[in-house]
Amino acid sequence: GAPADSPLFLCNMRERAIQRRERTVSRKGRPLSLVQVNIGSRSGPNHDAALNRAWSIQADIVMIQEPWTALIDGKRKTKTHPRYDTFCPVEDWSEARPRVITYIRKHPALEAQQLRPYSSPDICWVMVNGITTCNVYRDARGDDHVLSYLENWEPRGRTVIGGDFNAVNWMWQPEHRPHNGPGSRIADWVLKHELQILNSGAPTHKRGNTIDLTITSIPGAEAWVDQSLYVGSDHFTIRAMLPAGSPLALPKARLRVPLDKIWTFAQVVKRHAPPTENELETADQIETATNKLIKVLDLALKSTGRPAHN
Repeated sequence: GAPADSPLFLCNMRERAIQRRERTVSRKGRPLSLVQVNIGSRSGPNHDAALNRAWSIQADIVMIQEPWTALIDGKRKTKTHPRYDTFCPVEDWSEARPRVITYIRKHPALEAQQLRPYSSPDICWVMVNGITTCNVYRDARGDDHVLSYLENWEPRGRTVIGGDFNAVNWMWQPEHRPHNGPGSRIADWVLKHELQILNSGAPTHKRGNTIDLTITSIPGAEAWVDQSLYVGSDHFTIRAMLPAGSPLALPKARLRVPLDKIWTFAQVVKRHAPPTENELETADQIETATNKLIKVLDLALKSTGRPAHN
């Protein structure tokens, strides 16, 4: 190595100190950015576009569903990017190639570790800076083993689940009428673990349905469809921001609306909600409207809710 008093040695020491400082600051206070998309029909060009679009905004976590993959002469092939580490859910592709791949940005402030609570080509778990990420693809024509794995998995701590669920439910697509199906199982699972769906209401597919979801336990997280990151797929790209820091301690609920009563809850709110034709221009108007809305929500909760068992 270089002598301790040489310019090269001092330069290397300075660079390491900067990296340590960046790593410490980032882990404690820097939000993580996430991009997720089904690239459509395992398209190679769309896969490349997704990685390049993600890097253009320096996304930290990239979740790809239905990626381009190949097994040639026993060698596994997929798309990579020089700025990202690649995480596949399974090592053996001889029986089934992965239908999800997660990419984590190469950066001194990011530490990633692969988790495998279950072995499936359709679910990829990676822990990034203490956040458990779960990348999911549910085949609409499959046996729903993916939902069974999720139902048997216990999300703990800071968790984000993203993927193509190929299922609709009025919980995230409000105009959809209630009915039993895979969407109901997903909704039950979300309610059971007190998770939140971040991208409710916005279509994620060209046919107008919301079938790609971002689900999390992290307070303050946000997700939205970002048309600027479109990759040529029949699915739209979802972008999310995950705040840093420990999760907030939320107050325990006294009442909880059962799944079979949420439709009734919505109807009560719709029937009693104050009109919104007039714009709210002053602080007093905003406060008055807010108080009326709180009373309506309280009425709906009391009329349809059941005691919560915390």
